[in-house]
Amino acid sequence: MMYDARRADISRVGAKAANLGELARAGFPVPDGFALTTQAFDLFVKLSRLDETQTPEKVLTVERHMLAETSRRWGPNVLHIWDRGFAGTPWLCSAFVHAARFVMRWPKRYRLQDEQGRLRNAWQIPRGKRSWDHRLLYDARRRCQRKVGVVAVPVQDPTYDQPLWLVVARRGQGQEPWYLLTNEPIRSSQDAWVSC
Repeated sequence: MMYDARRADISRVGAKAANLGELARAGFPVPDGFALTTQAFDLFVKLSRLDETQTPEKVLTVERHMLAETSRRWGPNVLHIWDRGFAGTPWLCSAFVHAARFVMRWPKRYRLQDEQGRLRNAWQIPRGKRSWDHRLLYDARRRCQRKVGVVAVPVQDPTYDQPLWLVVARRGQGQEPWYLLTNEPIRSSQDAWVSC
């Protein structure tokens, strides 16, 4: 169960699930869900015969099949967490087709439409907007607490007429912000923190 995860479990379930477990134990509302362990993923790769000899097209086909099957079995009960490798029109299309709930890391130079319909780089859209809130979050890479600010703005992908939100986690002076794209409604700083 994701909410049983702790910082010490990062190598077993990943940083996102471990941090969500920490937030849940601290009393913050987090989305319902579960995390696949690295052991379960390794077993899936073995059983699916996904190894270095597979073509990228085969891997993409299997990943899309997994998304379709997950959506069929559990529907809106699953919040998919994707890294930047999934950012872009093909995965957004798959997510929208299967009505999948998602949060994905979004590259800062990928373009989105802002509230006025202007096509801009992701980093330009929240520029000049103050963070809604600040919190101390655990930085798993540096193994320390870091003060992080958060802000969110409504956006759209230029290809799809679907409401999206760009959540920006500002990690402090000298650190690149994280840009997260989600179809989960962000109405408050609390909603934005759940996406981070």
